[in-house]
Amino acid sequence: MVELVEYTLVVLSSTLLITGSVLVYDGYASSEATLIESEAFSTLVAGAKEATWNGTDTLTVVVPSAVVACSDETLSLNASGSVDASSIGVPCAFSYETSAGVHTFQFDYNLTLTLLVT
Repeated sequence: MVELVEYTLVVLSSTLLITGSVLVYDGYASSEATLIESEAFSTLVAGAKEATWNGTDTLTVVVPSAVVACSDETLSLNASGSVDASSIGVPCAFSYETSAGVHTFQFDYNLTLTLLVT
């Protein structure tokens, strides 16, 4: 009888430990994805604004699977159902769907902001 109680306690303890670990990892993974999206968007906005001042800017960014779009002077990044947007103050009209990973973005400005993604 004592062995049965000990076995039950070990199984329950293990189950609780595994469940707790999964919950902690899920929270970490979610916050990491949000951080990557935020960092990618901030970098893209800075690159777009740099191109409006200097005519061009090329940058390499780690991006999630997302849509990078610009219209009506507003640059946006739509990833995982959330949309980040920022005014860049110049005309633009483009939309690119990116896969998750490292991409090179080249912004060019000559009265209208354009984007080349590789």
